[in-house]
Amino acid sequence: MKKAIAIILAAILVLSLILTMILQSGVLYR
Repeated sequence: MKKAIAIILAAILVLSLILTMILQSGVLYR
């Protein structure tokens, strides 16, 4: 159970990082 929670948290962190990178790059290009 703990492993699943850790994997989910890691996935959320990675997704949030990717989203911030995309948003920042989009703002820079505009």
